[in-house]
Amino acid sequence: MANEWILSVLADLKDFAAFNDLPVLAGALDDTMTIASVEILAGQIEAPSRARGHGEPAGISAGDSQQRRHA
Repeated sequence: MANEWILSVLADLKDFAAFNDLPVLAGALDDTMTIASVEILAGQIEAPSRARGHGEPAGISAGDSQQRRHA
């Protein structure tokens, strides 16, 4: 739920692109919204298993995975 705000931002960018005659960009943003929706949903499904200690490969803590994402 915490990441769903990005869908609104992407929708605004898509609308801007369409309004400003940038159809390829609007289409790419539509694809990006689909990808974001799938990843957000997957994260919501995986979140309960991570809370129980599952979802990370052996030897990698949640802090380590956060550092990889922002490195």
